[in-house]
Amino acid sequence: MPNLTSRLLGPLDPSETFWGEQADVQLAGEAVRVWYFVHGADGQAVLDDAERMLDHLDALDAAARRAIGAQLAEEGSTVAEFKEFHVEDIGDMAHTLFNTTNLDEVTGEVFMASLVLNAVAVTPGSASRAISLDYAVGAGKPTDQVLMVSFSPTGEVTDIAHES
Repeated sequence: MPNLTSRLLGPLDPSETFWGEQADVQLAGEAVRVWYFVHGADGQAVLDDAERMLDHLDALDAAARRAIGAQLAEEGSTVAEFKEFHVEDIGDMAHTLFNTTNLDEVTGEVFMASLVLNAVAVTPGSASRAISLDYAVGAGKPTDQVLMVSFSPTGEVTDIAHES
């Protein structure tokens, strides 16, 4: 399998890069870690397509946040359960994460404002996860829990998952 060339990382060997290579990109003045998972990637074109999506990271971030917000009101949804975990299940840390002494004040708006883009995964050739954005509650990812919003190669949201 021939090497691929990332514009951010240079040469990548898809036969060896299983656990991922990483680089940082800027989004709204903040460094965001980008992980590349190219094991088995089928050609330079799919990597180029995925990296072009990074040129529109701000638009992907906005689309991901819209999808998260839309799912937030759905009882039992992935996003609603993620919020519930952070408000109800992590104890005193929740007060710090949401900067409140009264967790009843953690509205959908407060929750959405607390989400920080923590990392981006680039998986060239994946039909459902060409790009994935990981969101944590609070800067520095204070818990090991993230919401992962995945995009198709055409930029459509394909999934929202609660990962740890």
